[in-house]
Amino acid sequence: MKYPGGCALMLKVGIGMRFMQPLRPFHEMGWTVHDPKDYHLTLVFVGRDLAAGTVQRVIASAFDLEGPIDVEFTGQLDTFKTGKGRYVVALVKPDVLLARRKVAIEKLAEYGVTVNDSFPFKPHVTLAETKPQVGLLAFDLPTVKPFTVASTQLEVKYGPHRMVMEL
Repeated sequence: MKYPGGCALMLKVGIGMRFMQPLRPFHEMGWTVHDPKDYHLTLVFVGRDLAAGTVQRVIASAFDLEGPIDVEFTGQLDTFKTGKGRYVVALVKPDVLLARRKVAIEKLAEYGVTVNDSFPFKPHVTLAETKPQVGLLAFDLPTVKPFTVASTQLEVKYGPHRMVMEL
């Protein structure tokens, strides 16, 4: 059995409503603004369409990770585009996360899981999205005051499923 779709280790980030006002113009333009309770930061994208046994080892490795993990937001927003959509993201300083990501990848390897991630690690939290054919923005992106939150939960995503555990 395989789980269709991506598998990832993600930090849940409870940042509340801090970005709701800055995202108002995107909502007014018809973008889908994500619910703050769903905000997460992908620490490690493991791969796509993984076998059930591999997913079990990913989950087992997640229990070895410790927290909380500080997530330091820069206050800056950015946009990027993929074949699936155009996104507004909150940028995060990579310093602490790079070390935690390295540990997570090492734990995965201990369980026999090889990470198959073709994208460079650019930590962010996706706040809003729209279709890829939507053009560039005609205004400067808003900012918020920089802040740090402690992530105390890790979410393991595998296909359409999610499992949340305390760090």
